[in-house]
Amino acid sequence: MDQSTLRVRELAAMNLATQLGRLERARTAAQRLFGMRLDASTEMALADQLTRLGMHSMASAVLQRTQRRGGQTPTVLLQLAQQFLDAGEKEAAAEVAYSSLRQSGPSVSNSSYYRQQAVRLLQQAGRLDKLLQQAERRVAAAPQSVVLKTELAELYTAAGRREDADRLFSQIAELQPHDPKTLWDSATQLTRVGKHEEAVDKFLAAIVKEPELLNREFYVFEQSVRSAKQSDKSYQALMQIPLHRFPRHELGQLVQL
Repeated sequence: MDQSTLRVRELAAMNLATQLGRLERARTAAQRLFGMRLDASTEMALADQLTRLGMHSMASAVLQRTQRRGGQTPTVLLQLAQQFLDAGEKEAAAEVAYSSLRQSGPSVSNSSYYRQQAVRLLQQAGRLDKLLQQAERRVAAAPQSVVLKTELAELYTAAGRREDADRLFSQIAELQPHDPKTLWDSATQLTRVGKHEEAVDKFLAAIVKEPELLNREFYVFEQSVRSAKQSDKSYQALMQIPLHRFPRHELGQLVQL
């Protein structure tokens, strides 16, 4: 029997035996899976079952193995951090949550959600305040750094400190008033406070410069357009951009604005 078939068989055996209450068979299957090469999702599922079966040291070892592998998506990292937290390993949970936060930059789809979840885990692990203090010190040491200010502003946003975040985004806008990403961030802040007409103008200015920004959070742009009743204006502005420059999967949504 090849490794792939054996892996599927033992996964099925572990899950079924657990449901039937045959814990010894479930533990045997879990031990066999522990020695196999698994993908990240399967390793986390295995760690969860190992914890349920009372095999805590093996569960921790599986999670650490997943963490060391690297190259994980924000979704996988958040799941991993949550499992570390559930196991009482707050330091490891915070380390993985911070990795997810660093990977969830503005160019990542659903980045706001990922950042919020990472900050929630950091807060539960008791590391959020320390992380914010470190970011504040870096900004104080390099007040002209757009990168550092953006990172701190995003931390503030995810932590619910909207006024602090808006203050920093305003400073960033002054440092780079014509940068498309800065324009998009400024528009997002205006949307948050209900200034939709101003937001639409900035969104459009950003998209004209860099249509790929529509990959970020299209629904925020759409919300502003609809709230400001600026569909015609937006459509006319966007039609000046060659179609091949738009992300292909966003074209259908643009037509519905």
